[in-house]
Amino acid sequence: MVPLELVNPRFYHVDTCLTVLNTGHILYYPPAFTDDSKALLEHEAGGKEWLIPAGKEDASNLAVNLVNVGHTVVIASCTPDLEARFNEIGQHVVRAPLTAFGMSGGAVFCLTLRLDHCSEATRTVASAREIETVF
Repeated sequence: MVPLELVNPRFYHVDTCLTVLNTGHILYYPPAFTDDSKALLEHEAGGKEWLIPAGKEDASNLAVNLVNVGHTVVIASCTPDLEARFNEIGQHVVRAPLTAFGMSGGAVFCLTLRLDHCSEATRTVASAREIETVF
């Protein structure tokens, strides 16, 4: 876990201004972070070549709040420049316009429920069920 400080009230939650892609690249909106946080991101990413800065238009349209599945980026909207950058790293863009939902301050990622992660409590219950089936 890496502590990052947000400084822009428009981007009050990290998923509105940063996402880690399956490729290892980090899409982020630099003005949302302190200088120290941007330096930490660059270090943790392994260098600037792993950082994809989102522009103001993309950030304002919550393009960073996306879902990356395999080689596909599902995104509410993005500029041609950002789409080209995704294509350069082997990602295909699928747009899912969410204009009305975007007014509430979220986009694609905010409409998801991850089922590939589970809590410690879920693992404990699953382990208990496995033990019951053995006896």
